[in-house]
Amino acid sequence: MVLSVYRADWSAFEHALADANPSDAQLAATMVDPQLQGVKANLFSDQRQGIVGRGSFTLPKITALSAASATVVGLRIQHG
Repeated sequence: MVLSVYRADWSAFEHALADANPSDAQLAATMVDPQLQGVKANLFSDQRQGIVGRGSFTLPKITALSAASATVVGLRIQHG
């Protein structure tokens, strides 16, 4: 469950980043404050500067999982 929500969050961010759209509905569908407001502020700044994101994210992998903890390894961003 947590991993699917995490992936949906990154997918929404990647979608909004493609045209620096802080009003992208997918953001509000997957994020809550304060993260949502922080992401929107960054996208608004990108939009004002004409910056958009291209490429894709390789999300981290869970390498160990227990009831009390998880070990997560590696976020990679590939620029297109």
